[in-house]
Amino acid sequence: MTYCPKCGKQNEEDATYCNSCGASLSGNEEDSDEKWAQECAGGPRYAPYVWGLILIFVGLAILIEGGLKNIRGMPAWIYQFDIGWVFALIIGLIIIIAGIRTIFKKE
Repeated sequence: MTYCPKCGKQNEEDATYCNSCGASLSGNEEDSDEKWAQECAGGPRYAPYVWGLILIFVGLAILIEGGLKNIRGMPAWIYQFDIGWVFALIIGLIIIIAGIRTIFKKE
């Protein structure tokens, strides 16, 4: 069975036109696969790596910001920030894990 690239309806394997919308089914399969990958993956193949690295850096920033308050001997201005180190620690870890999962996400 083959699917229509325009409407997504299922057609017979030997059909040349879609039974539902009449679109041609004999288009270049590689082009449609590449177009589908671009639309579904949100861009080129390197995009998950870029977003993964961004998420890791944001997560590390939150983790360090929340964790610095618990280190003795830091300047007084660090202790004056009231973010909530537990909240920052949890959010930072979630973002880091999301970034790592984005990088290693299998297609």
